[in-house]
Amino acid sequence: MAAADLGVADLISGFEAIRTKCPALHLCLVPDRIWPAYREFCVAESDAAHHVAIALQAYRRGYLSRLTGPIHEFCLEGARTHPNLTNQYRQDLAETWLLRSNALERFKDARRLKGRLTELAFAATLKTRGWKVTGLEALGGLVDVQAENETSDYRFEVKHLGVDEVTFDLTCQALAAGGAAADWVGVYSAIDYMLFRVYEAAKQLASYSRQRAAVIVMDDYSLHFELPLENRWVDWKDPRFFEREADIAAFLEQKRSVKPDLDRDLKSMIATLDEIWFMEHVGQFRVEMRQVVKLREETV
Repeated sequence: MAAADLGVADLISGFEAIRTKCPALHLCLVPDRIWPAYREFCVAESDAAHHVAIALQAYRRGYLSRLTGPIHEFCLEGARTHPNLTNQYRQDLAETWLLRSNALERFKDARRLKGRLTELAFAATLKTRGWKVTGLEALGGLVDVQAENETSDYRFEVKHLGVDEVTFDLTCQALAAGGAAADWVGVYSAIDYMLFRVYEAAKQLASYSRQRAAVIVMDDYSLHFELPLENRWVDWKDPRFFEREADIAAFLEQKRSVKPDLDRDLKSMIATLDEIWFMEHVGQFRVEMRQVVKLREETV
């Protein structure tokens, strides 16, 4: 019987059997220290956001190997953790988000975990395209991913743009009401936040002389980013925040209180990048390219 057809008790029992044998699960994603709470969460009544455990859901839907594959590839050596796997990264990979006491905190912590998983999925995608991965933050590297091919040696900073708090709140409202929730989801706010994350990546890469690329991986590409990117709303030679919506304006003002020259720095920092890769998380921990901006050449 397929995992998708199992009842909860049998589903968890089957998952537990696999977890015991799979080091990506019992050493990283669902270590022994959280397994009792993990199991309890999986059988408890759903929270306001109907959160489900990431690894268990992957098992139920038949794509567990897509989740664990990059962990086996980069974070393990056989049945043991890689000797260079940092303590911080190992902690970040554990599904401790479900131990949080409310739905919003779970959402935020799960989004951070998905960011780590996205970094590894990106590295795995590079390998399938013939790149050699030569460094990872997970293994003590100074950038998220370092990789080379026959012509290039790149440093990549990977930024995962998951579902934002507004969309999450709308989802919770809809679930509570048993239908749809109405509110305004601003496309300009999403683009401004994306610009800020590109800026953060550029700052992190600024000290490197080799080729540098910011990688932006988006969960809701078609909702927030497809139209603005395909129609080139952003002038990458002179990037500016739109600030047409109150939520992002407040966010940027807080950033300016710390960095008064943020707007000038935005342009100068992004100009240090060679490329920006826009990718979409298309489900089942797969990422696909949507657009590449070449900052030293014409945008393609």
